Amino acid sequence: MKSDDQEKVLGAWLSSFPTINLGIAEAEVARLALNIAKDRDWTSCLIEGDSLKVVNAILKPYNCPWEFEVIISDIIEDL
Repeated sequence: MKSDDQEKVLGAWLSSFPTINLGIAEAEVARLALNIAKDRDWTSCLIEGDSLKVVNAILKPYNCPWEFEVIISDIIEDL
């Protein structure tokens, strides 16, 4: 979900990913959110998630769990 400075909702999205690994699903959602923000030329984006592993992997990609290393690499390349 994205809102502007006046707290109006600008959009919300829903997606599903065929995986049983929650970390992979969280990483895919982060990638999706960043791609949407990039497509809409948003200059800032707040991503909320339940996986501290994914957040830490984005902030410190050198310490990324192998399960979602490729997804995090894609995210870092697009930043």
